[in-house]
Amino acid sequence: IERLAASQIQANLSANLISSSLLLSLFVKYTKDLPKSKLFVNISSGAALPERAKPGWALYCASKAAQEQLIRAVALEQQHVPYPAKTINFNPGVMDTNMQNLIRETPEQSFPGVDRFIELHRKGQLADPSRVAQNLINSIAVPDALETGKTYQHTDFET
Repeated sequence: IERLAASQIQANLSANLISSSLLLSLFVKYTKDLPKSKLFVNISSGAALPERAKPGWALYCASKAAQEQLIRAVALEQQHVPYPAKTINFNPGVMDTNMQNLIRETPEQSFPGVDRFIELHRKGQLADPSRVAQNLINSIAVPDALETGKTYQHTDFET
């Protein structure tokens, strides 16, 4: 974190926390009077978990943890409104994406945990993004079965 300029920290938090907070705020505001099922899904990360904090990823871990807590707090707030919206966290797991390519190219001195991601790729243990996307579709297909405020793993919705 000491290598980042204030503008980089602001840009990171804006992309990873502020934007989703603003979207959630607008979603709740503009759907509050709709007497229908409503669902807001936050795309989370294992990096949100305390035991998964990663050196080199301080802001990413912090913003993902903050997003998860935001979802839980808004779920509690929604218990007190006439037409509540459900809010959930959806953890896609470690997927085989371009982000993973960049991670694997990161020097170990910048990201001491890079070896784990290299090994996951080498062993073919990265989730297929199409499968994760299908699991996300499966999750939102049954919104009444979802527990508001909960964090789900993408594998919870495999068919």
